[in-house]
Amino acid sequence: NDSAKIVLHTSGTTGKPLAIHKPLRCLDAEVSALEATFGDRLSGVAQGGVYATVPAYHIYGLLFRVLWPVAVGRPLGAGLISYPEQLVSSATDKPLSILVSSPAFLKRARPVLDLDHLKAQQCLVFSSGGLLPPNIAASYNAELSQPIVEVYGSTETGGIGYRSVLDAARPEPLTPLPGVTLSVD
Repeated sequence: NDSAKIVLHTSGTTGKPLAIHKPLRCLDAEVSALEATFGDRLSGVAQGGVYATVPAYHIYGLLFRVLWPVAVGRPLGAGLISYPEQLVSSATDKPLSILVSSPAFLKRARPVLDLDHLKAQQCLVFSSGGLLPPNIAASYNAELSQPIVEVYGSTETGGIGYRSVLDAARPEPLTPLPGVTLSVD
């Protein structure tokens, strides 16, 4: 039944922002795909909260910061992380299992962020909302216990694929999420 919908808005980066009417079944399918794809990676991670540098009013923040954790009973981190220093203090005060971030935050934070605490907690970091430069991704991934997972998609399509860049000179191709078929037209 597609009568239960949520209205999401695009950012307008490619033109005028658009209202996207997304059936709840689509969001449920995305949450199921996230758990099927990444749930096992969280088995060795501290049972801490999901912290985010992205707001829940964007599709990425809504899915990764709210819907997925609620669906599987993972604790939510309170508040939005705006500065690297906030991330460090949040991760010091309470266990951190997932960081949901934007490439812009990760790029800005890299020169000042001490990764030892994230590494010790085996925190899983997700990046979406644009391209994370391969050299930035590779520099994080050389130090973290789990590589950053870059997720690609849009408000209109939902998540379509993911990758982790280990070698900046040879970025890995996307792996489609379950139920997604990629093709070139």
